[in-house]
Amino acid sequence: MDIIMAKTPNAAQRNWYTAAEFPCCPQQYTNEPVKTYAEKLVPGSIFCRNEMYVSLVAKRALAGNGQSVYVISESDDGLKPWAVTIITFENGLFIHTSLGTFFQEDGAEKKYCLAQGLEWTGGHTFDDEF
Repeated sequence: MDIIMAKTPNAAQRNWYTAAEFPCCPQQYTNEPVKTYAEKLVPGSIFCRNEMYVSLVAKRALAGNGQSVYVISESDDGLKPWAVTIITFENGLFIHTSLGTFFQEDGAEKKYCLAQGLEWTGGHTFDDEF
């Protein structure tokens, strides 16, 4: 999948077709850019916005020895209000890769767990059908 530039400087998007703003994306960072970003992703803060929706951070987890952060976000403006994103730092850019959108929170939770290599014990979800 091609990468597109986000509206936020230092940010790009993968598996994501509409350019967005990422208000928590750091413009200045230390030698641990992903950790710096993760610290700014406080639940309830705006994760992403574009002309179609605004999504808020519901949950985040730093993973891969600080090389990635997983985010569950929620939006009131869409058919599938839940989304899971992984953020990495590549070639001087924060890359926001969409891991999917979901109808229900448990579908997003399942993807969030499995993407991190964690065990999912919640069973079947409505989103498994799609």
